[in-house]
Amino acid sequence: MPRKKRKKTPATLPQIKGEVWEVGRRPLDVQVAELAKQGEQPELLMVLQASEPGGAVFGTALPSSAPPAALVDVLQQAMREPMVGKPRRPEVVRVSSQAEAEALRATLAAAGIRLEVVTELEMLNAFHAQANQLLGGMSSDYRTQAARMGETLDEAGLRELFAVARQFYQEALWEIFDDAEIFTIELQPRQGPPKTLYGIIMGNMGQEFGLALYASMDDFQRFYELSVNHLEQFPERLEDDEPPDDDWQETAAMAAHFLSVPAIALTFAAERDIPPPLAQEARQLKLPLANQSAYPLVMRTGDGGMQVASAADLRDMLAALRAILAWDNEINAMDVEDELDITITSEFPAVADFLPALTAHTTLIENPFTPDDESDDDLADIDFNALLQMMQPEPAAPKKKVAAKAPKTAQKAPAAQAARVYTLKVYLQDGPISEAYAGREISRQIDILGHQTLHDLHQAIFHAFERWEEHLYEFNLGEGPQDRSQVYFYQGGWDADDDGTGDPEATTLDDLDLSVGRYFGYIFDMGDSWEHVVEVTAIKEGAGKGQYPRVSKKVGAAPPQYPDDDDEDVDEDD
Repeated sequence: MPRKKRKKTPATLPQIKGEVWEVGRRPLDVQVAELAKQGEQPELLMVLQASEPGGAVFGTALPSSAPPAALVDVLQQAMREPMVGKPRRPEVVRVSSQAEAEALRATLAAAGIRLEVVTELEMLNAFHAQANQLLGGMSSDYRTQAARMGETLDEAGLRELFAVARQFYQEALWEIFDDAEIFTIELQPRQGPPKTLYGIIMGNMGQEFGLALYASMDDFQRFYELSVNHLEQFPERLEDDEPPDDDWQETAAMAAHFLSVPAIALTFAAERDIPPPLAQEARQLKLPLANQSAYPLVMRTGDGGMQVASAADLRDMLAALRAILAWDNEINAMDVEDELDITITSEFPAVADFLPALTAHTTLIENPFTPDDESDDDLADIDFNALLQMMQPEPAAPKKKVAAKAPKTAQKAPAAQAARVYTLKVYLQDGPISEAYAGREISRQIDILGHQTLHDLHQAIFHAFERWEEHLYEFNLGEGPQDRSQVYFYQGGWDADDDGTGDPEATTLDDLDLSVGRYFGYIFDMGDSWEHVVEVTAIKEGAGKGQYPRVSKKVGAAPPQYPDDDDEDVDEDD
């Protein structure tokens, strides 16, 4: 099929009357060795909404040598894919220097946005101060942090942690567990006092994949109650049409409250999204990673901030990961119907100069702090990285509502529902494709059941093209793949306004009245705009066998989600 190039411009986005953004860059109090050698320091480039309700729209890190023109790319990305709210244009953009104004003038004029130069950006300056405070403990690698705490951390211990974290990532337990369950892990060394840790698997509800550990149920209860008491107020500050009564500073205060609870959090991130000293350490030691997007980032919270984990924190995390993996392996072998309240005892050998030999008693229990009202289930939908979205070089994935517990493998659909199987061929048409992938067919054939949704189809495409970081997406079911007269736009889990778009999570394939030979469009990541054409190649009546949706054919290697991750050979795979 011929490729149809379609460029999105800010001018095509809806403009919000009265919305004012502050845009600027400020230095970060973080040491980056590679930049220091060149006489540079990292800076935080921020886009904040100064009009009500206020708050962060987008943020990224860049070296101090980056030209003022860098603001253009970041501002365009902020409009196309803001951290919160829908893609949009503000009415006014404010900067604090003539150089920044000149860099943005042409772009803003073309988009119909008024440019203002002011002497001081009050919100941006205040947020910059808050960011420096939060990032103050993120300026070292694991071994340097251990030395600061008077501890020792050798390469062998760090390597074992990374290896077990890689196994944990590959098991993807967040597909099974959420905050409705807590792992209690009783650790007994051969010498010394016992310790109990309380773990929550993160990722099922839209957080970064990982594990959060608490030293006591009191700490977990405190964090959970903060979520229940305050999380409802966060969305209010993120809605375009209902400005809150309070000002934006209270949101920052809430973040500090969450970060005041002592905890150890393991999350997995791409190298560019982690503090540079940690990335440098991993490269220097050639530490094992599950993939380029699965660097094990272990942070400690407490006292209203976040810092790189100490050696003691890393020991606790390694012990907990080992215990949970061993528990899951034994439970799978037992093939029990109810996994709750089953204790698995495991023995683990010592890691020289890092972790003593341990006996672990691991039990999965119900979360006693879950609200009785099921409508409140999403109140605990919060994670550590979400509190620091503004400091990430890329926007965090959209927040999702709580998903139902899913099995480790896809479910076989009930025969009564699986009356029709659709075979769809998904062609990659456009996006940030490097020359290594240009000019060749890249497609995936997907079989999906009629009662499954457009969101199920999105997930199948997401995995079929080997993507790893979620973003917003839309399906275009108009007269052709480029026709947006009938759009099904994923709202990222937030309640959608009545804007005429369909809900892909509530729309099944059978709802669409598809026929063989029909083409429709699918766009993933409204910033990078990965464009696809979906062709209906077959519709078969009958339940079918096996698991759905599934990939039944692949043509061409999938390009990396981000072009700078492309360091592997490209092979054809028909």
